Amino acid sequence: GANGAITIEQIRALLDEYGLKAVGAHVGLGNWTNPAQRPIEIERGQILGMEYIGTASAPTGSGTAAAWQAAAATFNTIGEAVAAGGLKFYQHTHQNEYNFFTDGSFPGVRRYDKFLEWTNPAWVYSQLDIYWAHVARVQFPNPVDGSRFDVLGQIQAYPNRYPSYHVKDGVLTSGGTNLTFVDVGDGIIASGGGTIGTTGDIAVPANFRTIFDEAGRKG
Repeated sequence: GANGAITIEQIRALLDEYGLKAVGAHVGLGNWTNPAQRPIEIERGQILGMEYIGTASAPTGSGTAAAWQAAAATFNTIGEAVAAGGLKFYQHTHQNEYNFFTDGSFPGVRRYDKFLEWTNPAWVYSQLDIYWAHVARVQFPNPVDGSRFDVLGQIQAYPNRYPSYHVKDGVLTSGGTNLTFVDVGDGIIASGGGTIGTTGDIAVPANFRTIFDEAGRKG
């Protein structure tokens, strides 16, 4: 960077100096699938004093159930190694994780529900990106019953799999088919208001407060 090289140990010293704590980090999935690089990433997390370390990479770029099941096996391998190092491994979600399988497998079941089923809850956790989860709510109605993705319901269904959140806010685009970023507090997620779609019949069901309250109930 512009200030020159800095070591992991120096970063830890700065955190300690200013009373800060590193709670997690996004690391490219390629570093985790590389057996030689994996222990290096674990050691970095240990030095920084993290409880969680993970990736913002999608489990797979494919939409087939077979690819997602294979990805779950890979994440179990990574998560087991991370757990052995005293940390917890997470995957940071975007909208496509909550889409449906492209090969017709498990009609009406979202990909990530099967991913959570296929991964060991002691080894693989998730960091829910609240903004992208609401994008999934906009873009991926259930093809079986037309229901929208229930963000709060997802957290409630898996109370021990979502230990952390990524907080961003958004407003609907003019066509009502996507969200766009705004400052936290200025969007429909913060207020819990607004509607999804042009018919105005699907309201955003949860805001940051209800989500954070649910986190408190998880302990």
